[in-house]
Amino acid sequence: MRAGDTCIDIGANLGYYARTISRLAGPAGRVYAVEPVAPIRKVLSRNLRRCGNTEILPFALGAAAGPVRMGNDSARENGYFGTGRNFVNEGGGRSDVEFTAEMRRGSELFARLPRLDFIKCDIEGYEAVVMEEMRPLLERFRPTVLIETGGENRPRIVRLFTRLGYAGYTLDRGREIPLSPGSTKDIIFRPGAERPRGPVTTNTTDMHQYDRLQRILTGKPFHYTVMFFIVASIAAVIGSSFETMRPYRHLLFGINYLASFVFLVEYVLRIVAAPARYPGRSPFRARVRYLFSFYGAVDFVAVLPFLLVYLFKDTPSVHIITLAYIFIVFKLIRHSRSFRFIGEVLSAVREELVTAYTACGIMVCFSAILMYYIERNAQPEAFANIGDGLWWSIVAFTTVGYGDIYPITPLGKLLSSLISLIGIAMIAIPTGIISSSFINLLQQKNKKE
Repeated sequence: MRAGDTCIDIGANLGYYARTISRLAGPAGRVYAVEPVAPIRKVLSRNLRRCGNTEILPFALGAAAGPVRMGNDSARENGYFGTGRNFVNEGGGRSDVEFTAEMRRGSELFARLPRLDFIKCDIEGYEAVVMEEMRPLLERFRPTVLIETGGENRPRIVRLFTRLGYAGYTLDRGREIPLSPGSTKDIIFRPGAERPRGPVTTNTTDMHQYDRLQRILTGKPFHYTVMFFIVASIAAVIGSSFETMRPYRHLLFGINYLASFVFLVEYVLRIVAAPARYPGRSPFRARVRYLFSFYGAVDFVAVLPFLLVYLFKDTPSVHIITLAYIFIVFKLIRHSRSFRFIGEVLSAVREELVTAYTACGIMVCFSAILMYYIERNAQPEAFANIGDGLWWSIVAFTTVGYGDIYPITPLGKLLSSLISLIGIAMIAIPTGIISSSFINLLQQKNKKE
């Protein structure tokens, strides 16, 4: 390792390696300490509090994204809790201690790194899965890799790195010696002089160009420029709806037209730079991935006014152009920190929210059906079908109370009272979940800063 290197510590644990790596990388370097277990991560955070070049990532790495169960059986085996003995519990078997963590794909989590020089990996038998998934990064950057591995995973790891053109070494009295078949020591994999044979996503020169373009797209000057035109475009659409702004109709249309042109340029640049956003895929596959992604769809809709202006200008269908501008609001999700933070808040508690809203949906449907059968004979014009009951149930459940549909029978009134009270409690549950997640992420963010 050298000063200025970018390093990843997968399975950072208490920070034994991360502290040393941080010191060797120096102020110009960057270290990412990956640790999924929250109690251990608290100690890690204290141990790395003076390491200004280090960022702690609260994830487990693997082949998929989402929540994952982790376990620790060291208490049963050794009589104490071993902090370095946490493993991904894929089989779902019983463990002495269990944790819930968020799993991320390493190839996606570190996709935007401009360089990668060193990886340390010690994740209790999951090394082969993680390294295979991070293969695009290994092919692209050719970092030195230090792996603690054993058992049946060891030959898998050796085969993987051999195919990638790496040579394996172990330490013997401070000296690196070639990896021997019977060795059980940690392995140091160093890239060979030649690149591995086989298909490579793109050449290094092109990749650097894509990286530079991606950095421009994510840079502050470009970010604020696009934000300005997003706000200007939205303001112009709102202003065009006022009769008093009719004399300025052409000016407002020109603002929208110019904004659409800027969005078109951004759209083209993002298509070109897509290989840097999705490393490990061919340029064609990376661009197709972007085109059919959420942001790709939003960017496409944002340029539609520019493409349709000559077809619908000065025609009764000009409102189609204005309608397309509604979707420009979604571009704020990418360019606004606030929107991204809200997305992180909701993502962190998505399972809890799904459970809460599922319960709400069941209650709404149940009360709608019940109210329909209670009131249909008393007021068939108001409760003509279960759909009318569903409308009433939603209004009552949310305590909005429009008053267009309401029960008149004693039993219906009783049910309406109960549903309103239950609605207050049920709506408060997801609100509390979101509020708690919001506070937790804010606290984590403040600790990092």
